[in-house]
Amino acid sequence: MLITALCFANPIINSDLWARLLQGFAVLETGKVMTADPFSYVPVHTWIDHEWGSGVIFAVVQNLFGYTGQMVLKAVLIFLTLFFMTKIIEVRGLKYTKIQNILFFLIFLSFFDIVILTGIRCHFFSFLLYTVFLYLLEEVRLNGRNKLLYLMPFLMLFWANVHGGCVSGLGLFVLYAAGEFLNKKP
Repeated sequence: MLITALCFANPIINSDLWARLLQGFAVLETGKVMTADPFSYVPVHTWIDHEWGSGVIFAVVQNLFGYTGQMVLKAVLIFLTLFFMTKIIEVRGLKYTKIQNILFFLIFLSFFDIVILTGIRCHFFSFLLYTVFLYLLEEVRLNGRNKLLYLMPFLMLFWANVHGGCVSGLGLFVLYAAGEFLNKKP
């Protein structure tokens, strides 16, 4: 409820949202990812919109629910990010009341306070998917739930089309693989 209230308390629209919406509507209308930017004032070379997926999501939400839907989407993405952070703490067997965890949540919320003031952005998908990746990798590492690794290519495919932050997910995967290799684990 607090996250939703914060999202609606600051109904600021990020200027990037309009570009994302235009690109998303264009993809929905044409059925393909554009290879040139028709919204540019100057001639452009071949161009691929690397965040086309988030533009489509924003456009669908805008069509169905308007700006209110954008704020709800932002609140849901922030909530799910925090939810998976708590799941990571659970998997690690830590107590929520430890000072490190309390400070972590406070720092995270203060960071999101800045982000909340900016309106909905493609970055929210990266924040969420990074914590999902971290959760899945911790489940595999600590509980041996190796079948969860089969979800990662599908999540990465989605992530690569909604935000360029997918590179951080690949880096996280490589770090975990290297850690397991150095610990002589499969």
